[in-house]
Amino acid sequence: MRTNPGKATPLRWLLRRYVFLAVAVFLIAFAVFPMQGMIRILGIREGFGNPLEPVAASTAAYCTRELTLNFVYSPLNLEMLCGLFGAMGFACAMVLFRHQFSRKQALMYAGLPMTRTRSFALRSAVYGICGLLPLTVCLAIHPLMVQANGLGRFFDLRAYALRGVSTLLISLYGYAVGALCSMVFGTFWSAALGGVLIVGSVEIALGCWINIAGWYLNTLYVNGAVRDMLRFSPAWSLYKSFYQPADFRGWPGILMILVLGALTWVMCRRVRPENAGHTLNLKRAEPAVTAWTAVLGGTAGAIVLSLYLSLEPVAYLGLILGTLLVWILVRMLLDQRVRLNLKDWRIPAAAAAVMLLACFALRGDWLGFDRYTARPEELRAVEVWPDMTEKNALRFDTPESLKASLEWVDRMREEELESHRETPYENGRYADCVVAFQKKDGSRVLRRYHYPREKEGLLPALRIMAKAWGRQQSEEVPLLERAGSYSATGDFGMTGAEFTETYGFNPDSSRLLRLDPAKLREALRQDLRERTLESMQQPVVLWAHMEGAGLEGDPDSYEYVSYGIRPGDRHTLELILGEEAEKWTDFVLGGFARNEEVLVFLCRYTQREDGEEKLESYERLETEEEIRTWMARVIRCDESFFAWPKDPEKRLAVYSIPSLRNQTAYNDVEIDLEDPAVRERLPEKQDLWGTYYDIMSSDL
Repeated sequence: MRTNPGKATPLRWLLRRYVFLAVAVFLIAFAVFPMQGMIRILGIREGFGNPLEPVAASTAAYCTRELTLNFVYSPLNLEMLCGLFGAMGFACAMVLFRHQFSRKQALMYAGLPMTRTRSFALRSAVYGICGLLPLTVCLAIHPLMVQANGLGRFFDLRAYALRGVSTLLISLYGYAVGALCSMVFGTFWSAALGGVLIVGSVEIALGCWINIAGWYLNTLYVNGAVRDMLRFSPAWSLYKSFYQPADFRGWPGILMILVLGALTWVMCRRVRPENAGHTLNLKRAEPAVTAWTAVLGGTAGAIVLSLYLSLEPVAYLGLILGTLLVWILVRMLLDQRVRLNLKDWRIPAAAAAVMLLACFALRGDWLGFDRYTARPEELRAVEVWPDMTEKNALRFDTPESLKASLEWVDRMREEELESHRETPYENGRYADCVVAFQKKDGSRVLRRYHYPREKEGLLPALRIMAKAWGRQQSEEVPLLERAGSYSATGDFGMTGAEFTETYGFNPDSSRLLRLDPAKLREALRQDLRERTLESMQQPVVLWAHMEGAGLEGDPDSYEYVSYGIRPGDRHTLELILGEEAEKWTDFVLGGFARNEEVLVFLCRYTQREDGEEKLESYERLETEEEIRTWMARVIRCDESFFAWPKDPEKRLAVYSIPSLRNQTAYNDVEIDLEDPAVRERLPEKQDLWGTYYDIMSSDL
């Protein structure tokens, strides 16, 4: 092998030596970018003919997505593409620094007439020429082909440029990892494993420990924590920016590239050539490698065993066994022989002790995570996410509603602390809502809670919150261009002529289509502004549906919203139902009991030791007055944090005769039709299919 550049400059000598890298990178990148681009260009030209003719907005949006090479629709999925470009950079580094894997080549390299710093800089320059330049050329070919085919008006140059920058950064990140692994690890296989360890270990460990924290911390919003914390992971941020260029956040990746490059330069100056061929070129890195892999093994062991048995001792056992097993395997890899070397037993023991201490800290909430209390003077607003996502957030930002919401949250926090004392470990915990504390400095604290079990003393606060929420909803009624339809709450087995004959009107669900959307929006706003806690706890009479294009004017966006209309929403009810509004409200609140085909039972349940409920007794409500009394206590609103059952052992079950008989035949109901006390009061009807409702009762 020639080791002396001779009369050629070192850079020219390295370029001739590694020109095959440029050819390989160009061919791979050409297959991904220009070739896919040409296929899509031909498809658009064949599908739409003359590209200069005007097209619909939706068609233009489709063409733009295709020509910008939106890889969501690519035959190669996103993970494969990001892995491909990262692996290209990693492989380039392994080839350029391959002398580190052979003692003979390393000694010859040490004899070259150049310093190690200069050699490192020249090899990085070769990567820029043979690795990044062909990739850049392939990225530039595609927009030129688009312009040459007259499709420039369908091309989003900014989005494509950001995707191209992300591609180059992913490749550069892979190169930085590969160069560092070449310096630290002494063989190809150990360097490849080390690259996987560097790229994936931090993200994997972080995600696993967030899940472990979720076993102990009742108020940890796991999904949000994972999203917010992994957003600062270099590999994750570069991967996300690759296919979401509008949300480009590449600074973690850029920062890590600089850090890895600096570490590689330091290692290049300090690694001894005679150490090449060992598992580690730098022996001083051995304790760090064994300790970190032991931590990963213990973390994986705790997660894996807890998936099969959700028991705290099992999680601890998995943590200890995983630490020991992975440490033994890594020790064998470092020694390059199959033998049990126990001389460094203090490292796995210390790793296991630290992880157990972390579990105990989470178990006892030593940092006061669950005990967090926001101070009113530092808050701008309190948001409640009923469906655990920010999409339908309820915001309380006035002084009165802010104080009321904090009083409500304090009650939830106290109950969560009590639950934590009773069951400090719970794998698979769920919650009812997320509370977001918006601080004046712009930061945000997220906690998840269950709705309060004890509501005594909360009614004044809930009334304030209900009023504030009604105002918020009234301001957020979307400006959709058409009303859609409304759906009734149910007719308890009666349809069409039967319903009209019994009640004198028919719930025509297409009636909303004939309304002026502006009038419907105004009626909704007025009803929402007038809502109180008591009106929000009334059962929903019907659902009004509105639809239309999104507010942004995007022809591809479509919005569909529904509003639950309650008996107190007189403006909307009168607008939709006219004179029949009062009749329909009467029917929903108990008027259905006038029909002899409808039966209402009051059922009482008891809680068994295994957590299941058992039907203890039941009775049929005979009079309309009894039924109306119970219907007034029924809660069927979606906003369940405003209402909880005072007596959860009771249910109000409403049946039609056909549905009761059908469900009893299939053992779908617990009411015994063989009971003489029930049978003697059942009128004779044909066995037709009907409707069944099981309703929770409430005294709130």
